[in-house]
Amino acid sequence: MGGELLTQYSVLSTQYSVLRTRYSELGTQHSVLSTRHSALGTNVMKIDRFEDIDAWKKARELVLVTYKATEESQFSRDYGLRDQIRRSAVSVMSNIAEGFSRQTMKEFVQFLYIAKGSGSELQSQLYVAL
Repeated sequence: MGGELLTQYSVLSTQYSVLRTRYSELGTQHSVLSTRHSALGTNVMKIDRFEDIDAWKKARELVLVTYKATEESQFSRDYGLRDQIRRSAVSVMSNIAEGFSRQTMKEFVQFLYIAKGSGSELQSQLYVAL
């Protein structure tokens, strides 16, 4: 049981690291786009749907992995921790989508930071699960 939880944590931790890297890359891309937007005076963002954002796709994978991992072992007994872990993972994905829908680069970047915070919250809760 302890080994399974450690394996699940390792998988979630790896997914979180990938997601954190994607956030960093996305933040850099948006800084460049924001600079271009200011210079050109037009919106140069080419993504039409939040479902096309790579970070959102990775966040969706994180949610799926999180739900699968929390269906088993100690999570079946600790409903509060399980539900909070799930909410944190869903929050990452939701904030990316909500930020995109705000239509301004400034708000989108702010929501990416909120999503990053939710990822850190998830990581912290996984330490509690150990």
